[in-house]
This record gives sequence, structure tokens and C-alpha cells, in this order.
Amino acid sequence: MAITATGDANIHGSFELAGSMQVKAGDDISVLSTVLVKGEGQSLSLIAGDAIDIGSMTDDDLGAVLEASKRLELTAGGRVAIGASGQLLSSGDDSTIALRGASVTVLGSVFAGAELTDPEESDWTWEGKRASIDIRATGALLLGDIDDAGNLWATGRIAVQTGADASGVGFSMTRGSAIRADALGRLGAGPLLAAKWTEVQAGADASIDLRSEGDIRAGAPRRRSTPVPTSAWSRARRSGSTASCRRTTPSPSAAARTTAASACSST
Repeated sequence: MAITATGDANIHGSFELAGSMQVKAGDDISVLSTVLVKGEGQSLSLIAGDAIDIGSMTDDDLGAVLEASKRLELTAGGRVAIGASGQLLSSGDDSTIALRGASVTVLGSVFAGAELTDPEESDWTWEGKRASIDIRATGALLLGDIDDAGNLWATGRIAVQTGADASGVGFSMTRGSAIRADALGRLGAGPLLAAKWTEVQAGADASIDLRSEGDIRAGAPRRRSTPVPTSAWSRARRSGSTASCRRTTPSPSAAARTTAASACSST
């Protein structure tokens, strides 16, 4: 299915498709609905000349869930924004969630390797092995804000590459937000989770790679006390897995260097 609009494209309602879907708009794309692409090897692609908004950025009751079995890709000339009630999922083995924009804000959840099981309750289960998240922003990536936690979880590789915003920040993550990668699908609430499959079945390690041309900041306070599954800055579990982040240009001050160094830790 292909949808093309010269101006804005507003997607409201619920859709479950057996084949791939592409939505292309000359201006903005707004999604306040559930769109599931369930066919094996199928993809969902949103391409906007300006902004892409998934779920409301101001009203948690106006949510959106997008899932594709193989590849879920959002490409915007302006911002990509995932609201607090927004979820992006890719359910298949070796599936990918790719976000491209001038800036990326995630107040909701991006889960590579997860399959939606209950659209009404937004419940999911981990099914896809070696699923990856790939985020590239010419400006900054903001994970969470003062009210809401953002989450990037995957059963494979999480790769983030950013530029910097006008204040020199390339990546900012609030306390309570999390970046987690686990090759055995041990992703959820609680410290002791059962593996979803064996290391042999996984076939590869999970990893986190964060690179930015601007400052990297983590641990800003959140006002809302909404429970989140983990408060870890980043986690990559399974023997041989890696977690790393780096700033590609020197920090302009000793304080900024300290901030960046403290952000580059794995727990």
C-alpha cells in the first residue's frame, strides 16, 4: 500500500496489513493510531518533507503504535518525535527500526525485536532475535523529558549518530530513560529475567554504540514519578556484548568533558 500527499498526511484509526506500507508527505506526517504490518518480511515506511509525529507530544491519551515485521523506517526533513504514548516495534529476526531526521525526540518506546500482543493495553513480547535500532540525526537526539522517560531497547545492535543542536548538545537523556540491548531477549521489568532463547539461537552479541558531534548528557531529573522498567543509562548483556559512546569532537569546557565521560558508562 502506498499513500502520497503533497501537504500533510494524518493517519488516525487502526490498520493491520499483510503487505508493506509507505506513506509519503510533502509536509508533515501525524500518526494517532495503531498501524501493524504483520506479513513476514514486510516493511512500514513514513517519509515527510518536514516533521513526523508519532502519538501526541502533549496528551498521553492520544497514543500511536507502529509495528513492522522486517523494517520500520521514519525519515523526516525536520524533526522525528515519538510521544510518551507512542511505540515503535519491529517483530522479526534481524529486523530494524531506523529513524532519520534533523532532530529526534523519544518520549515513548522504541523496541526492536518486540511484537505487540494486546493493542488495547499496548502489551508486547520479545520474539525477534538480532533486531536493531539505527538512529541518525543531523541535530540532537533527546531521550525523555522532565515528565516522561524514553526507552530504546533491542535484541541486537543499537547505533546512534548525531550532530548537535544550537546549544552544542548532541545527545541528552533524562533520569529514568534507558538504552538497553540484550541478545537473549531479557528485556523488561525486574533484574532477573529469563532468556527468551539460547546463545546459540541468538547467534550474535548485542551492542550499543553512541556517537555525537556535540555534548553527551545523561541523568537530568524527571518530575513525574511514573514507573519505568529500568533506570540504567545503558545495558548490553550476554558474554562478549559491548556498550560504548563517544564524542567525535573535543568538548569546549572541562565541565562538558566531565558530563560526557560520566554519560559513557555501562551498567
